[in-house]
Amino acid sequence: MIPCPGVQLEFHIKITAPGSVTTEITNAVAVAREALANLSPPSAIQMAITVKDDGAEILGEAETAEEALSPIAKTIDVGAFMEKVEMFLNIVDVISEIHPYAKMALSLVKGAYTIVQHQIQRDQKIQDLFVQMTSLYDIVDDLKRQLEGGGIKSSTELLARICKQTIDCCYFIRSYTSHGFVQRMTKSTFSTVDKRISEYGDAFKSLKDEFYGKLHIETRVIVSRVLSVVERLETKSDLSDMSYYPGSSLGPSKGCLPGTREEPLETMTTWANSDSQNHPSILVLTGPAGAGKSALAHTMAHQFRELGRLGSSFGFDRNEPTRSIRFLFPTIARGLADFDEDIRDALWATVGQSKENRTTEDLSLQFENFISKPLKSIALSGPVLIVIDALDECGDASAREQLLSILKTCAGDLPPNLRLLITSRPEDDILTHLQSSAHILIQRMDEISSSAKTSEDIALYTRNRLISSRQPTLEGIDEECCSQLAIMSQGLFQWASVACSQIIGTGKPGLTPRERYDMLVRVDSGPNDQENILDRLYLQILQQLFPKDSTTKIEMDRFKSILAAVLASFEPLALESLNILREASNDASVRYVDAKVILQYLGSLLSGVTASDFHIPIRPLHTSFRDFLTNKERSINFFVDEVTVRQAHERLGLASLCVMNRELSFNICRLESSYVRNKDIPNLTTCIQNCIPAHLSYSCRFWARHLDAVSNGRALEVSRRLQELLEPFVKEKILCWLEVLSVLDAVASAIPALAIVARMLTSGRSRTPNDSLLGSINDIQRFLAMFAYAISISAPHIYISAVPFSPGGSWISKQYAPRLPRTPRVCIPPKDWPQDVIQHGDYIEGIAISADGARIAGACHDSGIFIWDIRTGVLNSGLLKCGGSAWCVAFSPDGAQLGYAVGNGTIGVWEIESGNTRTIAESIFGPESYDAVYRITFSPDGRKLIAGCQDGTVRSWDMLDGDASVAGILYQSIMKSQFKCVAFLSDGTLVACGHAEQTIEVCQWDAATLQLTGLPLHIEAGSTINAAGISSDGRYVAAASGYDTVNLWGLPEGTPIGVPVNPSVRSRYVREITFPPDGGRFALAELGNAVHVWEITPTGPVFEVALQGHTDSIRDLAYSPDGRHIFTCSEDCTIRKWDARPTDTPDPISRQYTSSGLVGVHISHDGTRIASVFEDGTVYLWDGRTGRAIGSPFGLLTEDGKGSICHSAMSQDGTRVMACSTLGEMVWLFDLQSCKRSSQRIDPGADKDDGRAVPLLDADIHGTFSPDGSRIYVTFRCRIHTIDVSTMEETSDPPTWKEFPVRWFHGPPVISPDGVHFAVMSRDDDETTRFRILHSQTVKEMYSPINVGVQVGRYRDSCCISPDFRYIAYKLHASDHIQVMCIEGGVIQRQISLVYLHHEISSILVFLPYDTGFRLISACDLDIVIWDLVSCTPILGPLRGYINQSMQFMECSHDGKQLVVGRYDDHAVLVWDVSVFDDSRSGNSIACSPEAAFAPEDARLHDVAALETHNERNPLQTPIDAIEMTEEGWIGLYNLILANLYTD
Repeated sequence: MIPCPGVQLEFHIKITAPGSVTTEITNAVAVAREALANLSPPSAIQMAITVKDDGAEILGEAETAEEALSPIAKTIDVGAFMEKVEMFLNIVDVISEIHPYAKMALSLVKGAYTIVQHQIQRDQKIQDLFVQMTSLYDIVDDLKRQLEGGGIKSSTELLARICKQTIDCCYFIRSYTSHGFVQRMTKSTFSTVDKRISEYGDAFKSLKDEFYGKLHIETRVIVSRVLSVVERLETKSDLSDMSYYPGSSLGPSKGCLPGTREEPLETMTTWANSDSQNHPSILVLTGPAGAGKSALAHTMAHQFRELGRLGSSFGFDRNEPTRSIRFLFPTIARGLADFDEDIRDALWATVGQSKENRTTEDLSLQFENFISKPLKSIALSGPVLIVIDALDECGDASAREQLLSILKTCAGDLPPNLRLLITSRPEDDILTHLQSSAHILIQRMDEISSSAKTSEDIALYTRNRLISSRQPTLEGIDEECCSQLAIMSQGLFQWASVACSQIIGTGKPGLTPRERYDMLVRVDSGPNDQENILDRLYLQILQQLFPKDSTTKIEMDRFKSILAAVLASFEPLALESLNILREASNDASVRYVDAKVILQYLGSLLSGVTASDFHIPIRPLHTSFRDFLTNKERSINFFVDEVTVRQAHERLGLASLCVMNRELSFNICRLESSYVRNKDIPNLTTCIQNCIPAHLSYSCRFWARHLDAVSNGRALEVSRRLQELLEPFVKEKILCWLEVLSVLDAVASAIPALAIVARMLTSGRSRTPNDSLLGSINDIQRFLAMFAYAISISAPHIYISAVPFSPGGSWISKQYAPRLPRTPRVCIPPKDWPQDVIQHGDYIEGIAISADGARIAGACHDSGIFIWDIRTGVLNSGLLKCGGSAWCVAFSPDGAQLGYAVGNGTIGVWEIESGNTRTIAESIFGPESYDAVYRITFSPDGRKLIAGCQDGTVRSWDMLDGDASVAGILYQSIMKSQFKCVAFLSDGTLVACGHAEQTIEVCQWDAATLQLTGLPLHIEAGSTINAAGISSDGRYVAAASGYDTVNLWGLPEGTPIGVPVNPSVRSRYVREITFPPDGGRFALAELGNAVHVWEITPTGPVFEVALQGHTDSIRDLAYSPDGRHIFTCSEDCTIRKWDARPTDTPDPISRQYTSSGLVGVHISHDGTRIASVFEDGTVYLWDGRTGRAIGSPFGLLTEDGKGSICHSAMSQDGTRVMACSTLGEMVWLFDLQSCKRSSQRIDPGADKDDGRAVPLLDADIHGTFSPDGSRIYVTFRCRIHTIDVSTMEETSDPPTWKEFPVRWFHGPPVISPDGVHFAVMSRDDDETTRFRILHSQTVKEMYSPINVGVQVGRYRDSCCISPDFRYIAYKLHASDHIQVMCIEGGVIQRQISLVYLHHEISSILVFLPYDTGFRLISACDLDIVIWDLVSCTPILGPLRGYINQSMQFMECSHDGKQLVVGRYDDHAVLVWDVSVFDDSRSGNSIACSPEAAFAPEDARLHDVAALETHNERNPLQTPIDAIEMTEEGWIGLYNLILANLYTD
């Protein structure tokens, strides 16, 4: 050994290897052995790597280092070297520009010194490198002489480069000699190491020559970041389509003042430079707002950037909501790619072949593909730092939950030399997620910097701001002022910054700096926590500008309005742009005021508001000021509330539309050729700056987001002003808008923007004036879905490719193609956009849609599980072997996993990106069971997988536990309900909806504990259930009962809503029911090939649209996350996409396929519900105000029902319908609230026709309800029966029935308004017709029967009684006039004769209530006339039905305002507004039929609702084509097709 002064060293490298090595590692060792064989001089390492051959098999065994290594005897005087290094660093440490690097270099050299003491170098070259570094530091003697001679004369920049080169060389040596490095070395690594050693040696020699003036060229600092590299790619790595947020990186301008914050910076630098294997790779620095965290982050980023060690940086900013979390990993990845070519190649090798991987917005996939995989494929030399600033500003707790989970669980596997520095406020969710992780170190600001040192740093900062950098000096501001400000700041740099700005003079004019200082230090005492310190400062500044006693309401409103616009902007706007937008949205009635009148005085709080920086975007200088303004308790009078911010959003949205309508133009950037892609256009950035002003760029990108922010997640009414701006924008400027987005690389924002507008336009009624505009928007969405990629590549191709190749029948082609005369034309263009159909080779059992709406997964029976891109229909990936026939699938919330269940009860999870699968549970029902898993779902946090099963259980598995196969049974139904619906509601509650026989079972669990929140709800449906669904908001449950009925109930009580609906008479079996996210409607799939969509209204479901196209049975259906589309899968091996609410929705009345005759029409007393009843028991319901159908037709008869209906009635409240039949001698009742049917057989008694029994006739039986609906009074031949509605049994008091001396009763009983009496007309045994009034409880006659003196016939004669029993009207078939008898006190007082031209035809009579009595309505075949019983003249009419369509039934509402009429031939139902006041004559009709009603000239025709009938002359339901006024003055609605049919 060669002796050295003070110490004798030997260099050793110790290699340890595992006892056995896999074949892959053996091959790698063989490559290393080959590389070592070429090294000179021979290394001891070569002796440690041996390969033993045993026949053809290679067995790799590494010998122990002690047996294999022999030391290389080469020593250097390390002690002398260290002495020189320390002397050099102590000399240059006084230079502020070099100081941080000097300390870092000393620390690292000491580390390298320790390494050299304990390890032998690989070969001679590593020692030669130390010799070169030692030789460089010979310059220390000359530096010492310079210092003694009056100061350092050498270049500061050169000395800094010497420090930086020393640092990087030590990084290299440390990485090279680290444990396990040699095992990882490959042939390419050896080559890189040799090259780096040579480069470092040359650099040290050049730096020494440059110091002595022998070299006049600046020596480049050698930085070695990657030792093992991926193979160089022949193709260029084009990462331009990866998301990137420009301006999000950190820079020196916001860093710490030199000489300050040395303690925390040293702590963070030591952490970053540590090479310990167990050292945390993530440092989270927490502290309150204004403590200087961001300044430290910016400083660390700058220092490591100067060292060539800053991999990337990203700063969140609450003032820029668009700088969202989805940009984090892509921006960092692109920063890493720019940082090092080897990392770029590794990144491209991972994502280069998949555009989907490069453009994904899924956080877990971003981290895996952009960060984890690329960095695992390379070996880093020395630390690479990534800085993330203001993590707490990336969103709320729910938005950052997934990111925190990734940092906690995945970031620990990153390369050991990668360092991640994160700053954040100490939010509870951040600390909770990240604590207790070995790879994460959480430190508070007060832990790494003493309060005394922080106060000194703030004093130095204020001294620099107020004294050192001020020319001329500020009068009255001295050192004592700076010290006082430091004390008052209480450790908050932000407080000091705002205070300095206020003192310098950006506050209210008229005060000197000293006066402003005095006002600050006189601030009232209060709570001393740091948040209150800042708040008091903000309040003082604002109160100084806006004194409470002298500030007007106009000034304060203006302050809040302008500040709301600043807070509402999605990207900070410069003053000029803000003013342009404010002026564009300004109400003409309000005087426009430049925002500068408020903002120019807020320079201590906002950037971009002083005269020198109006071009700079306006934003709060610190996020704490935004928090202050939006918190009422903190900002008091200066509070900017949510309403004001929403108003600002609305104004900015409308202003953006104004700006676009005014300034967008064709070829706005004056591009000269379509042959060049956007990215290849020379000087495109300059062109954009010159042609697209900042306010126009902002408007194009954010107009729709502002409108969306107004709604705050709720439906937004489309105002007249908004529609006035949207229409010209869509019709004139939409392509120009896409052109701007194309050159701005923002086409991706167009699709969600149009989706926002479409959602707004559909938020109201299904048929609105917005329909044409909505149709245009829908067509543009299809246009973008087809051509977005081409548009994003080249703006000119919007006009020369996209529009010409659009379908000829599309709106975009019709609107814009004629304006482009010199573009290609497709000779035979398709008429419409291609149908959204995904074709597969196997029938698809179940589907699921990812949360982002981008992918759809299908359980494809025997062929496996597949995932398609929803927008393109392209197959992304497939899982061919899943253990059986796939039944159902579900995406995890982050879209990274797909859960699936197969027919044998096995449940698995597919890791989509990696392709790995794991079985969660196998044959959970046992090997012999035929039970199945019907539905699975993930919990919102992705931790739990829940399954609803056929065996009556709801089961749960924990995905993060070590043994996920252990299931917890959340619920076991004693009825063994089949749980086909299991889902998490919007509030996080877990619900399951199952059914067994005739009962629905609904259970709810707390999402956090998965404990039942109460007893299960049981709902009796009345018949067998085969499908059930629950709305995502937990308000409704729907079930298909029997084979033809769907019921709807309200939760949590299970209250019936409306009446049951029949989806289709033709199918009679519902397989699946599902609700959209908003819960306002539901869709059901029949076993056939149709989907029916129903809107939920207070009166029940209303049919919206039928979706038909599948050629075989539909197996499953699902709504898209935005609720705008429905996806269905079928046994025809397709998945189809439908518009959930198409703009061309047909008339919302269910079709009727029956030739059965109409037997009655009825209207509830309040006029809100109308019913029509047919002979076969079919009942239709409508809304009496609009004519729209309420549900589907339903059957009135019970299963044992016989015969046909001959009479019907509805209770006054419209909740019950009854019907009678003579053939079965039955009375049927249907309760619309409980959806239950019941019946009762009654005894008719004998027909007294000459003593002989005769067959029962339809005219023999009638019925009516008591006013409270509790009883039904039935007249049947000579008997009156009273039936209790609750039991459907005849009452015992009075007796079961009462027989009268009559042959039959004519018509139904008429009940008095108070329900005490009822009246009937009878044909007595003596052939006379009598009028009888009876008590409703005892059925005893109150007066002697009144002989009306005529014989009213059993069939064709008409008769009616007024509800007050004062009038009897009748029309004998053989007579040509109507007779009205006036009765008082049981005596006929007088008779009235009413004559009308056509009254020789049979009439229908009904009394019409009005203010002081009654009027009479007669329907005489074609005409309806209203009569005044005082003057005996018609006062309204004729109200005419369709030609040759006679009237058969009539009823009036209790208030006398509505008349419902049923027509005989076509079964149409007409509703007339027959309100009569004074001399006015009105008669407005609502038609519930395919033909139109006629109304008088002054009538207002309401919605027309169609009920299709089935007959030979009118087999089709067709829309109304024209409105005309006839010569007689009637308004007629004519259907051209029907007119032709009737004239044939």
